[in-house]
Amino acid sequence: VTEAVFTPVGQDATRVAALIAGDVDMAYPVPVQDWERLEKADGVSPLTGPEART
Repeated sequence: VTEAVFTPVGQDATRVAALIAGDVDMAYPVPVQDWERLEKADGVSPLTGPEART
């Protein structure tokens, strides 16, 4: 990776739509209610991992 661009997107729906449209390569956080939609979207591979909070 030679360059990374961080673009804050405050609205959950806008962030998810940008991910599905291919306008961004990753999004965090992704609302739980949108997870199934992302799993079904072409070109999107949702990943999960442990959180550092309790």
